[in-house]
Amino acid sequence: ASGGEIKTTSTNRDHYALVCDSYSPCTINELEGKPTFINAPKASGIYMNSDVKMNGGKVFGGASNAFGVYQNGSTFTLNNGKVEVPGSSALGIVHDRYDSAFEINDGEVTSGHIGLYVNNGYDNNRTERIYGGSITGGTYGIYQNSSKSTVTIGKIDQDLSIKIPYISGGKYGLYKNSGTANFYNGRLRGYYFGYNDTFNNVRVGN
Repeated sequence: ASGGEIKTTSTNRDHYALVCDSYSPCTINELEGKPTFINAPKASGIYMNSDVKMNGGKVFGGASNAFGVYQNGSTFTLNNGKVEVPGSSALGIVHDRYDSAFEINDGEVTSGHIGLYVNNGYDNNRTERIYGGSITGGTYGIYQNSSKSTVTIGKIDQDLSIKIPYISGGKYGLYKNSGTANFYNGRLRGYYFGYNDTFNNVRVGN
């Protein structure tokens, strides 16, 4: 998809504007500065169990409990663009069931509740690489709830930054129930704390 709008008129949270199903990878681009708009005013944005790359554009889910991107497996790569779900119970990116990976190099994920929700469904592997951009949630920026998940914030060999990547939540930037969390670069922000638990690996030295 390069430019234009893909829209659903459904009012059901479990319906999506775009479905990237098995063996059907999707790429979302801009065309001559005009972003692709994945629009679900009263439903959810993208359902995927095949790889998705987003190089620009916007995903919008307007249901109060919408999913911006529901990952039932595979890898979602956000190189640029925005995923927005303003609902009070909404989840920007959610990992469920099968092995899933999320990588953000630039762009934004914003949610009225949780920006990135790492679920423990089927107890499969979860990999989250937060290398750039921002993830913001009204309650949690990232909620990590899988013992087989690894959240890595920043790259250990990046120039040191206190701004990028940026993780923010109304309560916690990162809330970890279980799993591995590494913090190498960027900023964590929350009303209570930037994070609630210890990190497994941190940046040391110069």
